[in-house]
Amino acid sequence: MFHISKLFYFLLIPLIVLLSVAIWARISQYGITESRYIIIILSLWLTGITVYFLVNKSQNIKVIPVSLCILALVRIWGPQSASSVSFRSQVGRLTAFFEKHNAFKNGKLTPLDGTKKSNDGWEITTFIVDRYGTGPLKDYLSVDLDSLMFPADTIKTNYSRNYKRVSI
Repeated sequence: MFHISKLFYFLLIPLIVLLSVAIWARISQYGITESRYIIIILSLWLTGITVYFLVNKSQNIKVIPVSLCILALVRIWGPQSASSVSFRSQVGRLTAFFEKHNAFKNGKLTPLDGTKKSNDGWEITTFIVDRYGTGPLKDYLSVDLDSLMFPADTIKTNYSRNYKRVSI
């Protein structure tokens, strides 16, 4: 006789496939962010739990909280953390954008001419500066970003400061 719990996990398979396709579509378009990274990890966890409960005859429900706890602890620190993976993904997108427009030379981003400007480069740069500050971009630029950001940092309100930073 087929147990109802096995049926539940079999019915999860098409939903996991649909979830994977949706995640892939978004990541291929905009890269990995912290929230997308967490969704990826949780979808992989859900896939693993589904396989575990379909294959294993002695099913132990304690596997769910224990595996989630281990997963959360492993993904907080180090190079596999959400912020590290997100940062590498977004910098990769930024350098790929500049390489596509022949504006990445000797490991540095060079200015785009007026015909090659697009919102993509601006959006990626804004995302990186908003999330990680100007420090990580120092290696990719020949100008000192801190000197450009100083006028924005003296503004009192957060909204005005952020607007000034991206409009400089």
